[in-house]
Amino acid sequence: MARLGKILPRFSAHRPFLPQIEEAAAVQQDSAELRQLRATVTSRPGESAVLLRRLFYERLELPEPVTPARSRLVPVPPTVPVGYSSPVQRPVYVSVASEEGRATVRRYPAPMQRRTMERHLSGTHLVADIDDPDAGWPHSADVLLMPLGRRRHVSGMVSWEAIAALYPGCALLALEEPDGGCLALLRDGVRLRAHWDGRRPSWTSAAIAASVIHDHATSTLGSPGPSCVQVAIGAEAETGLLVVDAL
Repeated sequence: MARLGKILPRFSAHRPFLPQIEEAAAVQQDSAELRQLRATVTSRPGESAVLLRRLFYERLELPEPVTPARSRLVPVPPTVPVGYSSPVQRPVYVSVASEEGRATVRRYPAPMQRRTMERHLSGTHLVADIDDPDAGWPHSADVLLMPLGRRRHVSGMVSWEAIAALYPGCALLALEEPDGGCLALLRDGVRLRAHWDGRRPSWTSAAIAASVIHDHATSTLGSPGPSCVQVAIGAEAETGLLVVDAL
């Protein structure tokens, strides 16, 4: 911009503007200086995270991490009245301990875990937003979430075959429904609807409902059927009653 400022002529307040613009356009059309300056302007769409991280680490004289440089969406400020504090739901590893009509769910933020080294992740499944900007999470997920308000959030428009082709590791697609429920589409064509009955604790969500359904489906021989499960997120936490119906 400094070079451009030195090359371009200045407007005069004592002359009509239009003749000045026409004169500048005629002179600059064949300007070698401007042509040389244009050649220095570059654009690398989609590569800013890689290039900027490389530059920062070079300036700091530190080795660059071996993991890919990926940008994430900036969370919405908590004062904005929206249902979630982030445009996409964070990926989580989830464990579900089920016993006699009760399920205890524990969730661990996936980006903070080292799955090959953490014992508490044994037996967990990965839950991710289908539109997470880090494509590695939805492509590795066992459970994919499609929150309300997404453009393709219409059950009749969602093709399980298309989802399975794009996300071969997915075992369950959960379409969020109002009041924290979800419509679950399973790989074998089974469709289940889950909703929270009675008093809903503040932690209830479509993602937790989807995890309970996933656990129920993977631990049931044959097709999973209707069920009622008391769900908790800890030993002392208030429970919520999740009702699952087959469609």
